[in-house]
Amino acid sequence: MKWILSLAIVAATLSTANAIEPEEVPGHLQKIAVTVKTERASGSGTILAREIEGKTYAFILTAHHVIDDLRRVTTRIEDGKEYKTVKYDKCKVTQERVIDGATVGEQTLYCRVIATSPKYDIAALLVLWPDKFTKEETLEFLDGLPPVGQDVFHCGSPSGQQLGHNSLTEGIIAAQGRMFDELPYTQTTVSALPGSSGGMVVERETGIYIGMLTLGITNTDSFNYIVPSRRIVKWAKAIGFEYLVNSEAKALDFDEISDLPIEAVAKRGANKTGVNGYEISGYISRAEREAMLAEQGFKLWIKHEDSPTLAVPDPSIR
Repeated sequence: MKWILSLAIVAATLSTANAIEPEEVPGHLQKIAVTVKTERASGSGTILAREIEGKTYAFILTAHHVIDDLRRVTTRIEDGKEYKTVKYDKCKVTQERVIDGATVGEQTLYCRVIATSPKYDIAALLVLWPDKFTKEETLEFLDGLPPVGQDVFHCGSPSGQQLGHNSLTEGIIAAQGRMFDELPYTQTTVSALPGSSGGMVVERETGIYIGMLTLGITNTDSFNYIVPSRRIVKWAKAIGFEYLVNSEAKALDFDEISDLPIEAVAKRGANKTGVNGYEISGYISRAEREAMLAEQGFKLWIKHEDSPTLAVPDPSIR
């Protein structure tokens, strides 16, 4: 039965150029998992290496609420009209390096926020250092829905970089179509902690990306929800950025990447107007999203700067 489910998922992927053997999946996930850090919060992200103008660069896929405090809005007045410009500050991604079971170092790299959707809770970053990662450090995406009962892995930074980096948990797909803010989410039983937000959830046998963990029920760590990969794929295609989720799609150069919209959900039709030709989604801040979810008994898996870390037992206490 597992073989049949895995075969069905492979058939719905955008590409099979980077197929992973089942025994290689855990190590590969840990290799492409990063901690996404801002001044006030941290979460998880996934490396998606792509070739740009002859060099290999890493895009980082994470949740918008992880990088929300990087948002800056400037206002100017021209001819009596008010214009607002939205920009995002740079952030950092950090990754531990482990050899033979021992941590041998840590690398921190700067990223630029290149496209976001607050409505869909998606953000794409670009690591500014070329050839730091290889083309193999990526994942294929499911353009569909995984079956209920599917075995899955989550890999991210539960409890933050210091204690939870590159941590792997397992579970199943428990349900489809749970609605939050009029958008469907997929329910999973993988374990999570503050810092897991933005981390990947993949099909266990193949490592195919099936969603991004973002929220869960208060007072439990294994009743969680993911942004389905098909929403991420749909968004990427809609803004002209399919290359993010499909390594075999048309590659973008740096001019095209610079022209990607901030906070857009789709390109507008020929007879419609928008910001640089894009339909801009309504902005929702992390604080607003947290408050809305709290009223329903849910929480985001973001790690705030002042969040307590896991307590280390005192050996003197028996």
